Amino acid sequence: MKFTFILSIFFILALTSCQPLKYKLPTCIKNKITEFEVHCCENGANVKEYKFQEENVYVFDLGTCGADMTSQILSEDYISLGYLGGITGNYKIQDEDFSNAEFRSICWEK
Repeated sequence: MKFTFILSIFFILALTSCQPLKYKLPTCIKNKITEFEVHCCENGANVKEYKFQEENVYVFDLGTCGADMTSQILSEDYISLGYLGGITGNYKIQDEDFSNAEFRSICWEK
């Protein structure tokens, strides 16, 4: 009985520790998130969706394990639009300030 209880707790924790995707994402973005999970930092990594220049874009933020890291911006067609941050502190994508982007949701976070 004790073993069954402990096993049940383990499975509950395992299933609830992952952040499920909250809604349908383009397949290429889902695949990129799967790859991204392996290479990102242990803390602070996330993928956020924004509306920018009349299209949905996804910001892949690596997290807090390094200084001056960049966040890649991908369109829903898996086209790289550029990078934010870094040593230069870039804040423009396609010659427009990314602060003009409208936040939509957090798609994934660690």
